[in-house]
Amino acid sequence: MLSWRYRRRAIAVAARRFGGLSARISAFVPGVRAVSVDRLRERLERFVDEVERVSADRRGVKRALGYSTAGWLCLSLALWLAVYAVGYEIPPELALFVVPIGAATNVLPFPGGLGTLEAVFILLLVATAGVPAVEAAAATLLYRAATYWLPLLFGLGAVVVSNASTRPNRRRKHP
Repeated sequence: MLSWRYRRRAIAVAARRFGGLSARISAFVPGVRAVSVDRLRERLERFVDEVERVSADRRGVKRALGYSTAGWLCLSLALWLAVYAVGYEIPPELALFVVPIGAATNVLPFPGGLGTLEAVFILLLVATAGVPAVEAAAATLLYRAATYWLPLLFGLGAVVVSNASTRPNRRRKHP
């Protein structure tokens, strides 16, 4: 909290330190461009301005946190049900632990489609709940089908229906 109180001063210090670091790194790492201290300060100030703008609407923040919590609970419930569907029962709090840890793999610098989330889910289910690897893999595939592929198909269907209903009628009139 203290850093937020002195956020403008913290921005200036961070811009000086990281701006200088950026220049030093760009000197010997090919493809890395230095960010000027002024440009970095401007970006940090813009970020803080946006945080202030969002946090000014306390009701909106509470609503967003509520929806986010509901979303995480639904994802955790989906994992719990997927594991239950393959014949194993895990504590609900374990599902509440595995889902965010798996989601954290999205920040890793891997190209999409490598299956890092699936690997983490399988690993955690085997290591923490004692679910055999084959059943953990089956539960993970069920989870991904329910939380990724099924919504993707519904979205695709919605786009097709939406575009079909807005497309102009192109029937030719015969004289």
